[in-house]
Amino acid sequence: MPSYKYLLYLLISLKDMALSSNRLSEESFTATENSFSSPRVDYRNRVASLQAEMKKIKLEIILLHGSASHRFFSGLDGLPDVRPVFLIVLPDSEPVFVSPRIEAVVIRKKCTEKVIAEWGDWEEPGLFRSFEDAIADRIKKAAPQAATIGIDCDTITALNLDLLVKKFHPIGISDVSDLVGDIRRFNDAAAMNRLSQAAEVAVHKFRAILDAITPGIAEWQAALQGYCAATECVAKFLKGDVNYSPLGSSFTVMGSGPERSAHAHSVAAGRIMREGDLVQICCCTPTFLGQEICFDRPVVVGTLELPQAVKKILKAAREASAAAWASVRPGVTAGEVHNAALDVIVRYGYEEGMQHGTGRSIGSGGVGFRIKAGDPTVLKEGDMIAIEPGVYEYGVGGARYGDTGIVVDKGCKIITPFQLARD
Repeated sequence: MPSYKYLLYLLISLKDMALSSNRLSEESFTATENSFSSPRVDYRNRVASLQAEMKKIKLEIILLHGSASHRFFSGLDGLPDVRPVFLIVLPDSEPVFVSPRIEAVVIRKKCTEKVIAEWGDWEEPGLFRSFEDAIADRIKKAAPQAATIGIDCDTITALNLDLLVKKFHPIGISDVSDLVGDIRRFNDAAAMNRLSQAAEVAVHKFRAILDAITPGIAEWQAALQGYCAATECVAKFLKGDVNYSPLGSSFTVMGSGPERSAHAHSVAAGRIMREGDLVQICCCTPTFLGQEICFDRPVVVGTLELPQAVKKILKAAREASAAAWASVRPGVTAGEVHNAALDVIVRYGYEEGMQHGTGRSIGSGGVGFRIKAGDPTVLKEGDMIAIEPGVYEYGVGGARYGDTGIVVDKGCKIITPFQLARD
């Protein structure tokens, strides 16, 4: 089916879905609790964990800038990442937002947390002219004795951080990225459910790309089918919600042939796929409401027999993935998991064959730790991880088998369909 016809079909089906989904009115989604994300109690528990850590270190205020933290602690998702938005957390009160005027109305639609102050580019009574002025006013009212302000510095631009440092001098700025990251490693039942939904989105994307791949079409044409299928799956989960969009990133990492598949992060482009090509497909996007996922597979175009050199790459990548997962359990370090994959790759003679990282922790956005050489992070029960070691040889091809799982008491539980397309 040509891509433009598929897009037309998608638009019509999404319109029908919105109209028929219990005839939900716009008013039913305008305030307190969205129908598909985590219950408010989950967000309150997550905030309470952060507040408990703040009390331990006697930190009086934290400014959370990153969208990943906004998702994890409040459920806010889907804002353009242009103007800075801050979630302000104090040890003994409900978190509040400081937002540009243009985003404030949307935040109020999506979250129960109050927007305590707004800023904009024009003069208006009660409207602050900058985010740092708005934050300073909040601190003056809520934490006037604060000696230190915590900020998740790994998410804020150097320019905006410098503006805050100058505004609050001589109050000190403390980087709480590690503290916040440790809290975000905690995964409750709601997070586990979101992970399963994200996995379903990824599989829908993969199957649609696989069905579309045929000799004579461009990479982007197959990737488009996958994006449309993923969008339909997300729309199903959203159930007609008017405040959250199913349209996520259409960016698809995918490369075909002996050169492009051997580049770990080729992006689906205009190369025409040929009979016998190896195609590496990554289905890590679009995410479902910011929940990260990992699902990668190499596939073959048509039915031609693969060269032995390509078969060797596939076998090494497949066994490296299995070895890494077999090593996962609480108490093992991320570096040890990496070594399990690397041992296989080296045994096959690909000492320089790894472009792609072995894996990473995943969550609501932003990498907490990486599964890499020498990483001392100790895996613990409940960690969500991706394992995706690969083997690449320019002029021959490249492959990786990526999956997502959860560390459990005696090993791991793989969430994505591990056996799918491993033949």
